[in-house]
Amino acid sequence: MLLILVCAFSAPAISGGCVVETTSGDLRITTQPVSECSGYVVLDAQEYSQYPTLKSLFAFPDAKDLGKVWSIGAGLPMFSYLIAWAFGSVVNFINPRE
Repeated sequence: MLLILVCAFSAPAISGGCVVETTSGDLRITTQPVSECSGYVVLDAQEYSQYPTLKSLFAFPDAKDLGKVWSIGAGLPMFSYLIAWAFGSVVNFINPRE
């Protein structure tokens, strides 16, 4: 939460800049390259929109996609049971135990 505030209120936003924590606990934007950064990485809005976030990973799917998943989840066990029942009927017809 604090990192977001630093990004929102810093006027000269450094694209892909490095933010490190000072000894007093404050965050400070440095000019270190991102590859050498040992703290947090600050992104501008355009760069941030290119990366997937947790919100997009856990987003609710479309109704069509949800319907397909529901059909597969409900239909696959039923279809498997019917195939196993038919196979068992054929085997019991050929080789009755009585």
